[in-house]
Formats: sequence, C-alpha cells, structure tokens
Amino acid sequence: MATQPRNPLVNRMLRAARLDLALYREVADDETATTEAILVVVLAAVASGIGSAIGFYSSGVFSGLASGIVSSLVGWAIMTFVTYLVVRMMFGSGVSYQNLLRPLGFARSPGILTVFGFVLFFGGLLRFLVMIWTLVTWIIAVREGARVSTGEAVATGIVSIVGFILIMRAVGIMFGTGYGLFYRGAATLR
Repeated sequence: MATQPRNPLVNRMLRAARLDLALYREVADDETATTEAILVVVLAAVASGIGSAIGFYSSGVFSGLASGIVSSLVGWAIMTFVTYLVVRMMFGSGVSYQNLLRPLGFARSPGILTVFGFVLFFGGLLRFLVMIWTLVTWIIAVREGARVSTGEAVATGIVSIVGFILIMRAVGIMFGTGYGLFYRGAATLR
C-alpha cells in the first residue's frame, strides 16, 4: 500500500484527482476547507500558466500568471454560482453555495499536471486529458456536494456551462472585451 503524503492539502488533492467520492462529501461539509479549495484553484492556475509560459503559448509571463489566477478564481466563483442555481432550481437540492464551492475547487486538482503542458507533442494531449479528467471530477463534485444523482449532475453540468458561457459573453460585451468568450475564435472563421 502506498504511503499517504504528510501534507493534508496534497493528500486531499490526490484523493480528489483519484475520484475518491468520500473526499468530495468531506470537503463539502468541512467549513474549514474553503481556504484549501482556493489554494487548489490558484495552484492549478499557476501550473497552467507556468506550462504555457515555458512553452511558446505565452508572452508576458508575470502578467499572464496574474491574469490567469484572477480569471480562474472569478471563473470558479461564477461557475459555482451558476451550478448552485441550477441544482437548486432544477433538482431541488438544499445545498449551500459554500458546500458546492469547496468540492468544485478540489475538482480542479488534476489541473496541476498542466505544468507539463510545454512538453513538445505531449503538452497538447496532456492538456486535453486533464480537461476531460477535470470534467469528470467536476461531475463527481456536483453529485457528492449537492447530493444529486449522476444524471442530474451531468444535466447540471450542461446547463451550467451554457449559463456560464452566456454570462461570460455578457460580461465581455459590457466591459468592451470584444463579444466575450470565444470572440477571437469566431473572428478567425470568416
């Protein structure tokens, strides 16, 4: 049997990445785990920033890291809020916002691996696999945190992602950052 890491945060992150169902309920109910969940989101954002900065994806390493951390935290808070509204309205879950915030923060644990995103040929595949892995951890976090079925968690994910995209587009339009999310990609399709 493998030994457990001495650091409780690392232990929880590994359990989250391993899809340990008990971990997601544990952090949902542990009011002291909010700071840890914030750290997980920040660490995943920093890892992604470093992986991109070392490779050829980024210019302005420090500004990229700073904006990546801020956008990750804001995105996590908004996505959690949208998810909270969906599970409460569609499925009648009595979950609180904080009880979703913590497991959804830990669901970002696989994102630490994106620090290796700079590796030629392997980096793109790694980022794709981490994205899929994080989607699975997110569904489990919703299921366990909100105490809904797997089908309800998947439906929540679909509705939440659509809601999140609409909110990000609206924010993008309001603050003059083009048409919001996916603007650059849509412009290149012309």
